[in-house]
Amino acid sequence: MIFCCFIRTECEKLRKEINSQKNQEKKAELTRLSQLKDEQMAAAKKGWETKVKQLLDEVCTNQEGHSLNVTVTQLSVSSVFLCSNRDHDQTQLPR
Repeated sequence: MIFCCFIRTECEKLRKEINSQKNQEKKAELTRLSQLKDEQMAAAKKGWETKVKQLLDEVCTNQEGHSLNVTVTQLSVSSVFLCSNRDHDQTQLPR
């Protein structure tokens, strides 16, 4: 009878130790997975930030190009207008 109580007590101790070790391993694995997820999220964020920066740079470049085209067009229209006025004025001069 005493031997059975001893075995039962030892089994209970072992069960508690095993459960405690299992819980510690679960916590460690959850911590590792959480860190891995954080690293993946940071990498994804960095990738998106890089892409957004590239797109913003592209937009700025396109806007600068558009502004340059508008300026060239305005200068061309002004030049045509001035030439037209000059030609018109020359035809109006008395001969």
